[in-house]
Order: sequence, then C-alpha cells, then structure tokens
Amino acid sequence: MPIYGPSETQIGAGAVGGRVTSYRAQGVKAAELGLRALRGPPAGPADIVEAETALMFDWRQLKRWGLSEDRLPAGSKVLYRPLSSWDLYKWPIIGIVAIALVEAFLIGALLIQRARRRRAESALDERLRFETLLADLSAILSHLPAGEVERQIDLALRRLVEGLGVDRASLAEVTPDTGLGAVHAFMGAGWRRSRPVGRREGGFPWTVKRAQQGHIVFFARLDELPLEAATDRQSFLGFGVKSLVAIP
Repeated sequence: MPIYGPSETQIGAGAVGGRVTSYRAQGVKAAELGLRALRGPPAGPADIVEAETALMFDWRQLKRWGLSEDRLPAGSKVLYRPLSSWDLYKWPIIGIVAIALVEAFLIGALLIQRARRRRAESALDERLRFETLLADLSAILSHLPAGEVERQIDLALRRLVEGLGVDRASLAEVTPDTGLGAVHAFMGAGWRRSRPVGRREGGFPWTVKRAQQGHIVFFARLDELPLEAATDRQSFLGFGVKSLVAIP
C-alpha cells in the first residue's frame, strides 16, 4: 500500500509524499535566526517560527500506485518526473530547427531566382524569335511582285500564329470613313481559316480612334477595357475575342 511520510528526505526512498517538512528550509531559517541573535538583541518569543512544510510527491510512486496527479492538492510539487526530449535537448532542437528554417529560406530564394531567370530567358527567346520573324517577313514582303502579295500576306499571318502561339492573326485596315475592317486573317489549329471579311462600320469606335492616333491597343481580359470602349467590348465578345494586341 502507498506510504506517506512527514519528511522530504523520505521522498525518493519509497514514500509517495505528502505535506512534508523541509530540513533544508529549517536550516536556512535557523541560520537567519542565529545571525540575527549575533548582530542584535537576543531572540524572543516573537522570533519563534513554525517549521516550513511543502506538498511534495514522488512521480514514480504515483505511477506505481495508480494515483492521478489531477487529484493532488493545489501547489503540489512532483519530483523525479522523467525529463521529456524537449527538456533534455531543448537548445539542440532549437538550433536544428533554426538551421532547417534558414536552409528552407535559402532554397526557396534560389528556386524563386531560378524561376525568374527561366522566365526572363524564355521572354528573351520569344522576343528574339519574334524579331527574327518580323525581319524575315519584312524582307519577304518588301520584294514581291503584285501577284504574290496576297498569298505572302496569308503565309506571313500563318507564321505569326504558329510562331507566337496565338489563336488568330489579322491584317486590318483603318480609314476615317469606313472604320475598321479585316482584309486578311488566319486562324490557328482548331480554328477554321477565315476568308477576307468586309469592313464593319462603328463596331470598334474606341479601337479605331486609338489606332488612328498611333496607339497600340492591348488587353488580357475584356474587363480591362475602359468604360468608353463599351461598344468595342460587345463587338469583341461577339467575335469571341478574349485578349488582343493591335499594332497600327
């Protein structure tokens, strides 16, 4: 059966614990009283103090007898509790975690830098490929007989579609009286190749105005168009256009 003792010296020697007397605390108090007596008047009845006690228990004996720590009085001190991994290796664990976090940060930064470099290289390759394509087309179209212009324009639009990976490319004409109209167009894979279509008056008033002023018109989504381009938005929507780059 569990054994309860009155002295803290019995904690660790088989006793479960209890309200025990601390000989260490008594010794400290006795020394204080002795020093006071040596430095001042002799101690009197008012200097008599009770022996200090504390609620102390042996964790091993609590487990041995199946006694729950939750049932101990408030303020109880439990001794001989096994140290957890955190108690034993607190600072090494903190150091390892800190090193791991620093390494993760550095690896993440390197991956981001690598992705940015790849995007920059890809953008540079695309720009170089586009400039080369334009140079080739300019050289071809600048020395053509009249009978070959239409066919070469169609071929040029096809090379633009395939080279840039877009859905369609069109060559349009903008005039003050008729507005905007595509005279040549080519559709990418999965699209039916468009035959030349006639001009459409008033279909893209904002786009026509910007083109006549020499501005590039571009948007990635239709909702990027300004409020004054409401008519153009509806026209683009009718043609199935979701994004556009128009260069005058």
